[in-house]
Amino acid sequence: MSAPTLVAAVEYAASQPGVTAGGDPLLFLSPEKLFVVLVVAVIVLGPEKLPRVARQAATTWRTLASLRTRLESQARTALASEL
Repeated sequence: MSAPTLVAAVEYAASQPGVTAGGDPLLFLSPEKLFVVLVVAVIVLGPEKLPRVARQAATTWRTLASLRTRLESQARTALASEL
């Protein structure tokens, strides 16, 4: 995909409802929805397993965020060098 096509694709995706450029999707959950997720997690996992699973989820989230940041940086560098 050439640079102008990639830029057009990113601009189109960012213009779609519910899509943000660089936003954290977790921030779009209301407090009520987060509470429901927490209650379901406690019921399904139980209070013994919940802390371990929460730590694993947080580690995975940080890893994915770091990967996203690196990919964005590489894409910006590649686009800048092509233009």
